[in-house]
Amino acid sequence: MERISRIDIDDPIDQSDRAIEVTVTLDGGERRWCYFMTPEIARNCGDYIAGTTVRVHRGAAHLFIVSEVDEAIITRVLESVAAEGGIVECTLPL
Repeated sequence: MERISRIDIDDPIDQSDRAIEVTVTLDGGERRWCYFMTPEIARNCGDYIAGTTVRVHRGAAHLFIVSEVDEAIITRVLESVAAEGGIVECTLPL
């Protein structure tokens, strides 16, 4: 099972109009990437469905949508995913 050695929040957490990118470093030194959004942020980004004003995000395994976001929430989510053995599947390699 892969373990996290470091979590770097790459964007300001207080932004309200776009995703918050996060770099995860695993114990072996591999760096991986994911991003977090609140439902409010998700409403303001993503691709439009043709002919509508509705936005869509297509099942990105490296996207986490949380009801609120701060450093502690990001850390807890990623540590929980890692403890379940899913950190590689839920992040992309850098």
